[in-house]
Amino acid sequence: MELPDLTPPAGLLDGREALAAAMRLVVAQAKRTLCLMDRDLSDWPIEEPAIAARIERLLTLSRRASVRVLVRDERWLGRGAPRLTALRRRAGGTFEVRRIADDAEGAEGGLLIADGDCAVERFHSDAFRGRLVAGATDAVEPLRRHYDRLWDQASPCLPVTTLGL
Repeated sequence: MELPDLTPPAGLLDGREALAAAMRLVVAQAKRTLCLMDRDLSDWPIEEPAIAARIERLLTLSRRASVRVLVRDERWLGRGAPRLTALRRRAGGTFEVRRIADDAEGAEGGLLIADGDCAVERFHSDAFRGRLVAGATDAVEPLRRHYDRLWDQASPCLPVTTLGL
């Protein structure tokens, strides 16, 4: 699926469905990597069967593919996301979840980045407003650098398996 050529203000997103539709488009574009960040992802469409299947397909098409998830609160992912939990178990180390550091700056919104050339930026986790950046590596690069900085400060959470005696 080819993303349309978006120019402002068409790239601005307002409302839950507009954000969700843009997220579906970005996930569909991913060929190597997906990077997600939000408070807890509970109001993202990632538990939809088609999205979960697309993420699984991404991870099975290439051994170098990866999904990285940053959240402030991992409880919903641990209890309320059965498709992603099952996918994380099957994917092993190619699907990693980390908790955003409590003192991290600039983690109030959300990000979804595919392959470094298209992204959805959610301006704040409490509002359904954002922008879609498509086919513009230069515009996505600052978002990717910001994500990578937060990733480096984050701590692993939600292990794929629970070890016990």
